[in-house]
Amino acid sequence: MNVSAQSFQLVSTFHRIGHILHYGGYVLAHQFCESDWQATARVFDLLDELEYVPKTFIDVGANNSQWGGQFARQYAGIEILSFEPNPDCHPIGRCFPIALSDRSGHSSFVKRGGMEIAEAAGGFGFFELARFDSLPGLSFAQPAALKIDCESYTSRALKGFGNRIREFAVVIVEMWNHSPDKPSFGNQQADIWRFMLDNDFRGARAVATEFSTTGVPFYDMAFYRLSEPVLASPRYVLPSTNGGVEEAEVESGGRGEMLLQST
Repeated sequence: MNVSAQSFQLVSTFHRIGHILHYGGYVLAHQFCESDWQATARVFDLLDELEYVPKTFIDVGANNSQWGGQFARQYAGIEILSFEPNPDCHPIGRCFPIALSDRSGHSSFVKRGGMEIAEAAGGFGFFELARFDSLPGLSFAQPAALKIDCESYTSRALKGFGNRIREFAVVIVEMWNHSPDKPSFGNQQADIWRFMLDNDFRGARAVATEFSTTGVPFYDMAFYRLSEPVLASPRYVLPSTNGGVEEAEVESGGRGEMLLQST
């Protein structure tokens, strides 16, 4: 992971401050300070290192464009495409009021005010489910960056990109969100890693991380392709769904990134 020990300590401190704000009732301050400003700043640093100036930012689970707004301010003239089915949210750019998935159909949210998608209609709202790779005529300028944050539906939204995921220079994914409080996350973390490896994204950098005494309850990763081949086969460790760890192959990169190898 391309974050030094000092950086991790600083991130952890900010998260503790965020929790104080959160428990004091300032939820928006908590969300912005921890998740959006810090994470986008790290993504911008990564894009600079990779020498990409994105022309398109696709925001899946856009909410009120906390990420899209940061990209619009950072890169003049960038096109923002926002996918957000929640009628209570108001994203910027070209807006698509649909939920991306690994299948087509219709669904709703479990409840109003939440972001968890139900397996069938009957909750709050009613919206279309669609695979990204099935959307007709959807093209965009490159290089492009993608962010996916759909709570426990994230891996399904990601898989719906199919081979089109290769059209992106950097893909930012919410990997884990306060498990085991959300058992619906299931094997999402492992599914995401496998999908990105299968599509040759072998560079990965933590861009938002939260720590607790029991593990890592929240983190976002930015995936990207490497300009040099990956050598064989050291190990890395990730939190598992049962509170333990899962091992996979990895090589440590020159700047401390995780250069991923299939197991």
